[in-house]
Amino acid sequence: MKRARAFLAMALVVIFLIGACLATTNVLAGGHGGKYGKFGHDPFFMLIHKLDLTDDQKATVAGILKQHLEELKSAAASLATARVKVIQDALNGDNATKDCGALGTAVATLAQLHAALTQEIITTLTPSLSDDQKATLQNMREKIGSHVDAMIDARSTHLEKWIAKHSN
Repeated sequence: MKRARAFLAMALVVIFLIGACLATTNVLAGGHGGKYGKFGHDPFFMLIHKLDLTDDQKATVAGILKQHLEELKSAAASLATARVKVIQDALNGDNATKDCGALGTAVATLAQLHAALTQEIITTLTPSLSDDQKATLQNMREKIGSHVDAMIDARSTHLEKWIAKHSN
């Protein structure tokens, strides 16, 4: 059983890495990531893109990410494994309380890591940002959370339409 879980975790990591490689290849080739642009919903890569970093600034960011790469991979693998367990519990009709707790912990761990990395990158880059880059960063700070209510309303409306369509 441990071997099967380890295999599942490794398979998920490999799938994640392949997806990341394909996304990176698509971005480098000038492709588009669907209706959400090159970077999908990932606010970190949208930040990096919108700041239009110089090569030196990109190298700084790459160095920080390289230092934390294994930690990021581990947290992503833990999150993927926890999600799988909760879905398996739901599909098997089992009590998912314990696995939901593990999922919450995995989400919190990854969110904390993401926040810490973003803060480290911004703190490190701020002295080298141009005036235009600083203005872009300030504009992004001001817009954070401005669309949350609209997103919730849109998803609720979509769910309500689906329910109406399929209820008796």
